[in-house]
Amino acid sequence: MAQYPYTKEDLKDQFGWSFQQVKTRLRYLQVLLADHYQGSKGVQYRFDERALAILRRLHELENQGYDIKEASKQIITEVEKPEEESKSEDIKVDQGETKALREEVKHLRSEIQYKNQEIDRLHNKIDRLLPGKVEEESEKEDDFKELGLIQVIKKWFTTKT
Repeated sequence: MAQYPYTKEDLKDQFGWSFQQVKTRLRYLQVLLADHYQGSKGVQYRFDERALAILRRLHELENQGYDIKEASKQIITEVEKPEEESKSEDIKVDQGETKALREEVKHLRSEIQYKNQEIDRLHNKIDRLLPGKVEEESEKEDDFKELGLIQVIKKWFTTKT
């Protein structure tokens, strides 16, 4: 189920489409969505992240005034042949910036490790302070108080440490 985390109800909540409207859009975008959803007669429809992203783009285009057919063609064109503008506007990252980001990631990982160790330490401290464990230790001490001198010596010799 993790591969297809979204249901038709999720699409209805997000886009306001009925199930029939979803099926119509799936037919128009079958070329792109074939491997990104599952479902048919008797099997619940489920969608993955890619299908949701494509349907979100379709919803945007519909809100801009495109009909389903035009919007579907537009999306297919965008996916198959990314716009030349997006290629020219690629993000160029400075090497110094990359190094700084890597250092920050390294620092954050060390902080996480420290905090995990601190959590473990606190769990151990809590375990020692739990009433059940304290009572067990005090019961052992009380056993000797109730025994006579000879019984204490006998218990002391027979108790393994």
